[in-house]
This record gives sequence, C-alpha cells and structure tokens, in this order.
Amino acid sequence: MPSPAADSLCGLDFGARTAGTTVVVWNGRDGRLHLRACPRQTDADAWLERLLMPRPPRLVAIDAPLSLPRAYCCTDPGDAPDFFFRAADRLAGAMSPLFLGGLTARAIALAHRLRRLGATVLETYPRLVVQRRLPENLQARYRHDDPEAFARDLLPLLPQPCAEPPASWHDVDALLAWWTAWRYAHHQAASLGDPDEGLIWY
Repeated sequence: MPSPAADSLCGLDFGARTAGTTVVVWNGRDGRLHLRACPRQTDADAWLERLLMPRPPRLVAIDAPLSLPRAYCCTDPGDAPDFFFRAADRLAGAMSPLFLGGLTARAIALAHRLRRLGATVLETYPRLVVQRRLPENLQARYRHDDPEAFARDLLPLLPQPCAEPPASWHDVDALLAWWTAWRYAHHQAASLGDPDEGLIWY
C-alpha cells in the first residue's frame, strides 16, 4: 500500500480502534490527494503505525483532541478550573476530550510518537473548518447531505485534486483535516484556544 512521503502533508480523521472509521489523506508526488481508510475489524493504531512510521509526514492535522483541560495538566489551573472542556472546545463547540475517553488517549499517544520523530502535529476540527472556511450553501449541507455529493462540491475548493473519490463523511473529514495542514504550511491557518492548554486549528 502506498504511504505518505516524509515531505507530505497529512490529514487524519481519527476513529474508534476497530470501527473502520479512521481515514488518512495526503498529497502525493503526483500532485494529487490520496485517501486510505482503515478496514473494519483492523486495529487502527497498528494500521497507522505501518502507514505513518518510521518516516512520518512533515505535518499531520488530526481530527481528535490532543490535550486535556488545563485542570489536569497545569501546575496552577486557576481559581475555577474547568474539568470538562478546554477553552478551544468551548470556542469551537467541540465535545469534551474526557467524553471521548480512550480515543483521546490514543490520539495523544499517536501525536507524541509523531512529534518524537520530527513531525509537526496539529489538532483540527472539521466542523469548525466547515463553519469558518466553506460557503454557506456547503455549511448547511455538512453531515445532512449525501457525503459523495457534498465531496463533489468540496473538491473544487481544495488546492489539489483527489485521486480517489471520497465516499463517506470520514473521508470528507480527513480531506478537511488535510486542508488545515495545507493552510498551516502556507501560513493561512488560524486557531482557537489557550496555547498552554491546546489549540484547535482551522
């Protein structure tokens, strides 16, 4: 199976371990975006290990929480610490990292391994990308329309064509994560949250 090159940008929709909902998108040397979904009943963590290691892409944007609220990670969390949400979660309308439990722990562990190998790793949230980056007609269709129809209208907005047609919302979210990585690499990205606690990029 082809894998991302060390100089590529990567978007990752990070899903439950064996649900087949983990999808990776990266830009290939052929100038196109490549999409790979982890098969159902396959250990997604082991699958990602084979795909992304030992020479990971230079930049990976992950759709999953990559930190915990400052109440758990800061020496002085303040007078009224929030034990459920980070500032970024509240600003983005995202779920609590604690609600996602083991998925959050797995995503943080993956980010830790990628960073140790020299990759830049960002947290992103596709719904925020939709709200802040897409035209209103597409915003209204996100998660309500057929994902293939939505993807057909999304693809012309991306800076590179897609080699494989997206077929699920997980594919779409991985594409939106890749777009965040591309904008970050081209100094066009923005973020929400407290840098000491964790940022969400879009």
